[in-house]
Amino acid sequence: MTHPYRDARIVEPRRRDYRPLFRALYAVALLCVASGATSLVVLSCRPNLPPQTTCRVGAYHCTPSSAIEVCSASQRWEPVGSRSCASVGAVCVVDDGGPAHCARATPDATAGAPDASDGGAE
Repeated sequence: MTHPYRDARIVEPRRRDYRPLFRALYAVALLCVASGATSLVVLSCRPNLPPQTTCRVGAYHCTPSSAIEVCSASQRWEPVGSRSCASVGAVCVVDDGGPAHCARATPDATAGAPDASDGGAE
């Protein structure tokens, strides 16, 4: 009769597989890097807004380059359209209490003559 312990084979403990844990840590590290890069991009992009003024919301005015600007809800002078009146051979005109518009430029010789655009009324 043999002793039960002498015939027993020694079984080595199973080695633990850490590869899934390393993959998970790698994924978390990638997410952290991606979110950090995204945060840097968002923080570095600032809107290109004109300075804030104390203009009356909805008021119009003409710039020295004959462009029309309107006072926005955030009290900033914002351009109206993409072209100035001078680029089409006109001048910027602001009516009392109304919106600004581009009017046909009149030469000095005909400055006193009635404008044909309003039907000739003076």
